[in-house]
Amino acid sequence: MQAPVIQKIVFSEKAFVERRLLGGKFLVKEGSRVRPFDFVAETKDGARRRLTAGVGGEVVKLLPEKAVLLQTAAVIIRGVVGCGEDSEGEVRIVADYDEAISLDGVGRDGAGGLLVGGYVPALEVLRKAEAVGVRGIVCGGADFATVDKANLPLLITEGFGRIPLNRRVFDFLRGVEGRHVFLSPERRELLVARYREDEEDRRELMEAQSVEVTTAFAEIQPGMEVQVLAGDVFGRTGRVEKVLGDRVEVKVDGGGKMVVAGRNVGIIK
Repeated sequence: MQAPVIQKIVFSEKAFVERRLLGGKFLVKEGSRVRPFDFVAETKDGARRRLTAGVGGEVVKLLPEKAVLLQTAAVIIRGVVGCGEDSEGEVRIVADYDEAISLDGVGRDGAGGLLVGGYVPALEVLRKAEAVGVRGIVCGGADFATVDKANLPLLITEGFGRIPLNRRVFDFLRGVEGRHVFLSPERRELLVARYREDEEDRRELMEAQSVEVTTAFAEIQPGMEVQVLAGDVFGRTGRVEKVLGDRVEVKVDGGGKMVVAGRNVGIIK
């Protein structure tokens, strides 16, 4: 029995970062090589200031008065729902992978950061995050009505509800805590770019076992990590215990087992 392959973490040699500006002039040309703290443009959005590249890579396109498009090597975290505008900031872990992001956690560590935690339990959390200057939130789940009323950039990796953040994703983000990352809710992606141009940093990113998967479907086998795509535990992950004809017994992360139709699981790679 086969199931669709879900890849939440991907390493790409050709990831793209768009550095936006409201008017101004470019300080680089197409084809230029840049480092994270190189200046790529001088902006005029209220005050004259210089815009840094933010990543190491190559300038591949200049959009006059609008943006600089950079190509870099990066790990991309894929989500299922995104809302809000593109944002960037430091990764800050404020709750465990299966814990709610609390009001206290937002207030203690929020300003200027991209917060990571299990799930968003209430609209009040998002409103406080906006008030204290949080740049965005990455979480496993959030209530649909809450997300619909939020203006804060948000990436949901698993689905609607109080769903934990995938443990593999959480462990990777915990390993790069403090790194400057780029959130694109429209593309439903969080991009963690390479800092240096050497093999040491490339190995660090590749530890996520994030080689691009080319197959869309795979055979379900005992021991595989899967995501349940139906029922009361929609969005949760677990391990296949048994394959029972066209059904699968899954040991759900956090406790408990359930039997679900094979068509209602996705294999996590």
